[in-house]
Amino acid sequence: MSTGGRTFECANCRLFKPPKEIKICSGCKTMGYCSKECQRADWKTHKPICKGAQTGAPAVARDPAIRIAERLIEDTEIMGWIDSMMIACLDLNNNLDNASKYAFVLLARADTVSKKGKGGKVEKLFQITSVRRMKIEDAPPGLIRCGEQMEAALKDPPKHPTPVNLRAVRAMWMSETSESAIVYFARHVNQPMLDFCASKRMMGPSGLPVPVTSEWLISQFNRQPHLYDDIRRKYTIKTSEEEK
Repeated sequence: MSTGGRTFECANCRLFKPPKEIKICSGCKTMGYCSKECQRADWKTHKPICKGAQTGAPAVARDPAIRIAERLIEDTEIMGWIDSMMIACLDLNNNLDNASKYAFVLLARADTVSKKGKGGKVEKLFQITSVRRMKIEDAPPGLIRCGEQMEAALKDPPKHPTPVNLRAVRAMWMSETSESAIVYFARHVNQPMLDFCASKRMMGPSGLPVPVTSEWLISQFNRQPHLYDDIRRKYTIKTSEEEK
């Protein structure tokens, strides 16, 4: 994937690199990698796609949930929900150091909701099923590097005063139906974001407002496409019948 014609994304670690640092697969001529290590690490997933591209056989489709997740990462409004889940799950309001101790993991799926599309296409709706912490020492190397890039970007001289408590957080989407379907990304948090999340309330068991939990935020996130047509369009994708 390119961004503005200036950088390309490694198909394995998902880091963006200048074009000269990305080596294109000699087999399919479509996928690019920032190193031989990344190409070897991705070979199990890439092999059927690569062979299909060379022989003309249908390629194995990428996981629908991950395709939608990659799209949502670019959406500021949607990622506001993800930031709140991240702050709640990692308990950053009570322990900001957790930003460097843990990575944030989101598990998602894409459920079939309609089979009336043209050309045998089906509509799949994106849902988050759960979120959890991952100890930073257990995080994949690609995710570590993704966070390092965000940390470096945050250290660049800002054009405006640096927000208080500015931290980088490593995060990753995982598909519920495929362990190899993963996308890494990094987010930043600052004091205004922490304050906003701390101000949110849900109804507690006693009937009184209490601070929101990541589980409650997930339930509200998953309700959005059923309430708003524009959100539904963001959460859906049309795929072939056989894509899981």
